[in-house]
Amino acid sequence: MSHITLAQQGLAAAEARDWDGAITKLSKALQSSQNPAWLLARSKALVNLHRYDEALDDANLAWHTAYDRNKRPLMIDANYRRAVAYFRQGKLADADACCLYAMRLIKGAPAILTAMEKLPADDPARTATVPAKPEEKKLADLSSTVEETKPAASSTTTTTTATPTTTQVPAAKPVVSSDTPLRLQEFQTTTTMSVSIFSKGVNKEKLKVDFQPSSVHLNSVIYPSGDERAFQLDLWGEIDTTVSKYTVTPNKVELTLVKKTSGKWAQLKSDGKPKQPAAPIATPAAPAAATEAATTSDAKPAAASTAGPAYPSSSRTGPKNWDQLDVGEDGKDDDEGNDINFFFKKMYKGATPEQQRAMMKSFTESNGTSLSTDWNDVKDRKVETVPPEGVQARKWE
Repeated sequence: MSHITLAQQGLAAAEARDWDGAITKLSKALQSSQNPAWLLARSKALVNLHRYDEALDDANLAWHTAYDRNKRPLMIDANYRRAVAYFRQGKLADADACCLYAMRLIKGAPAILTAMEKLPADDPARTATVPAKPEEKKLADLSSTVEETKPAASSTTTTTTATPTTTQVPAAKPVVSSDTPLRLQEFQTTTTMSVSIFSKGVNKEKLKVDFQPSSVHLNSVIYPSGDERAFQLDLWGEIDTTVSKYTVTPNKVELTLVKKTSGKWAQLKSDGKPKQPAAPIATPAAPAAATEAATTSDAKPAAASTAGPAYPSSSRTGPKNWDQLDVGEDGKDDDEGNDINFFFKKMYKGATPEQQRAMMKSFTESNGTSLSTDWNDVKDRKVETVPPEGVQARKWE
């Protein structure tokens, strides 16, 4: 009889609540293949025979084999069976933790062990000690204990010999090294540095983020290997710790770092060298031909086709060509007596082409009430008009 047939008979016995028969059949099948579904069925049978330690070992091993085969539903079931085993052992906090691990995998409704609420505040069963990644043990040999609990089974059990099988076993998932670093992604403007730290399953209630002038310390995040430990990010420049902030999503931690001094950072991380001032925004020099024309007394006005584009403006005089503003030595726009358009010109010229498109689209579509430099945010949607508080937007026909 093949191990597949034995496993099927064992699963059928478990469904029929024949716990001894299920353990006998499944134990033989597991000698040939440590299928996580068979381990879970045997764990269930062991729980019903009050053999909780062995049931927990099977549930833990089922988690590892399901992980190696990339079987997320079976990992969820394994955490549930771990919770059942811990609950029967009276370790309520550990059982609750396993329920939480299962919830993180399925992103479903919470599971609460109400029995823990009845325990005294100082009861050891309230303290969770079980890790998210269970201890891996070898497959337990239950042949001797099965014969002891059910002597008659040995006389009726058919002896089989192992035969070659052509069953294809999925390749084991490579084990991620514990020193594999977290993946980072950054995006910066002249005033902020946005950093995405890709870490799945971070508990936002427990996460502590400490902003320092030249670093950020997170305690703690989950690394690609599954280990949970602290992460230190040493920065190239200095930040304002009072206004920098963070958010936690299911797949990452997002940092919004406000630069202490406006300008571009050469990189995100510190290189260990003394800090350098942030690079100021460079305003492109005027073309030589335009400079020469400006200094020639008989220069003719430029043709309409060579004039710079008219960028959106909230000025009452209508759109402005920010490339042609007359900016005096004091840095102000002499055209209107204030520096708001000079600010927009400076920001626009210091932006990338993608940021410039985002500025044009957001400012135009929002009727001058919003200005975004994030093209990925605005490219696929219409930027709505958001008037100031107390002001009502109206459509002019």
